Amino acid sequence: MGKINQSFLEKVIFSDNRAAWYIQAEGFYNAGLKLVESYKSSFLERRMYSSKEIYLSAHVYKVAIYLLSHSIELLLKSIVSNHNNNICKDKPIKKPEQYGHKITNMVTDLTKVGAIIDLQEWELETFTLAEEFLKWFGRYYLPSKANMAKILKESFTEPDENEMVAFKFTPKFPETHEKLEELYKIYSKVESQHQLDVLYLLYQQ
Repeated sequence: MGKINQSFLEKVIFSDNRAAWYIQAEGFYNAGLKLVESYKSSFLERRMYSSKEIYLSAHVYKVAIYLLSHSIELLLKSIVSNHNNNICKDKPIKKPEQYGHKITNMVTDLTKVGAIIDLQEWELETFTLAEEFLKWFGRYYLPSKANMAKILKESFTEPDENEMVAFKFTPKFPETHEKLEELYKIYSKVESQHQLDVLYLLYQQ
C-alpha cells in the first residue's frame, strides 16, 4: 500500500466509520471460514494422527470460532455506527468502541432503539456464545481473583465429587461454526458490498 494522507487517517480510518468496521468484520469472517476449511482437510479427513496433531487441529477450530465471533462483534459495531451517525442521530446509543467485546450489551441496546427487530431465541443464544468465545479463545484468559467465583459460575459446570469442572461452551463441529456463519449472514444484510468498494477507493487516495 502506498502513502496515506494523515488527515484521511484521522477522519476515516481512526474514526467511528461504518465502512471501516464492516471491512474488518468481513476480513475476520473470511479468515474464520478459511480456518474451518483447514480444520476439515487437515484433521477430519485423516484416518491416523498423533496426539499433537489432535491438539493442534482442535486449537485451529477454536481459533476459527474466535475469528467468526469477532467478525460478529465488528459487524454489530458497524450497525451501531450506522445507527448513531446516519439513521438515528437524535437517539444515539454508546459509541461502538465503548462496548469492548460485550456483544450482548450491543444487541440489547440495538433492540431497544429498534435497530434490531424480531430477535429470535437462537440468535440471542448465539450472540451469547460468541461473547463467551471472544472471552476465552482470543488470548490466554486470566481472571482477577475478585472475579474468579463469578467467572467459574458463568462459564463452567459445578464441581463433581472430584472437584472436576467442564467448560459449558465447548465448540462442537460443525454445529458451532454453522450457527455463527448463519448469524453473520443475517446481520450482514444491513451492510453491502458498496461499503467495501467505497473504503477500498479511499485507501487508494
